[in-house]
Order: sequence, then C-alpha cells, then structure tokens
Amino acid sequence: MLDNRLKVFVAVCETRGYQKAADKLFISQPAVSHHIRNLEQEMGTKLIVFRKGQLKLMQLTKHGEILFKYCKQVVKQDKQLQEELAQNKNYVPPFEPYKIMTKLYEDPDYIMGKRLSELVSSIAETRSERDRLYNALRDDPDVRKKVFDSGQRRFYYYHTDDVKKYIEDMRI
Repeated sequence: MLDNRLKVFVAVCETRGYQKAADKLFISQPAVSHHIRNLEQEMGTKLIVFRKGQLKLMQLTKHGEILFKYCKQVVKQDKQLQEELAQNKNYVPPFEPYKIMTKLYEDPDYIMGKRLSELVSSIAETRSERDRLYNALRDDPDVRKKVFDSGQRRFYYYHTDDVKKYIEDMRI
C-alpha cells in the first residue's frame, strides 16, 4: 500500500547504499536511483548527497533526515496494517440492523410485525376497524420508528404506549 519510493528511500538510508538497498528489495540498482530521483523531484530538494574521496560516502541532507525520521514510522505502521489486515482477512461483521431488531423484539415496550397486529386486533372491535388502524399506524411517521431499509424491505418498530395513544386519538 505504501508508495514504493518511500520504501526504497528507507532501504537506502538503512543500508547506506543504493546497491545494498537494491539487493534488499530485490530490484535493480538503476530502479533504486530512479525512485530516489523521483522522490527528490517531488519533494523539490536533495535528500541524499555523496562525498567524494577515498570512499564514496553517502550522507543525508537535513531534509533527508527529516523525511527518513517520518518514513521509518510510516513504513512500520504500514507493516502493522498489512499484518492486521492479513489476520482479519475473512472477518465479516454481523449485520447490525438484525442485532437492533432482536433487542427491540425482546423488549416488551417495543413491538413490530406480528405483535403489532395482535395489539391492534385486541383493541379493534371489527375487522375493518383493525385494518384501518393497522394501515394508519404503518403509514404514520410520528408513531413508527424506522430501524433500517434493506433494498425493497423496510423494517419498523413501534413503542407500545405510542400505539395505544394513537389508537385512542383515532377513536375520538
């Protein structure tokens, strides 16, 4: 997931050389040079300088040191992220609305579906009154509390006291 240029930069800093970084990353030395050159162009500054003498000595510039400090942290976090994602590869979270519906279904103060029908049937005196009350309840957004909308299906729950009050108001 991490930009390859940052990984290459960290490898160069840790190994103190382009060829050693290339060997560590299993890429060619020209590819390492290319990544570093692109990174320097993007940053708009030199990150690595070489001192010539008996030995070609690599040094980080001040900007290179700052970038290396932060890149080490980012590379470490990227590695941790990759490991955690690998551990949880097949994890599927439970479908939350069903948890909510189960809790509401078990709560005696809330009703839905069949229990709503039973409550309306116990209060209504005739079948036509039951149908009228049930349909009015279903369509009134002030009484119903929407749980979730799943495609073409909508699941609602109702508070028992709200239903009783609504029915009493309709009868008046």
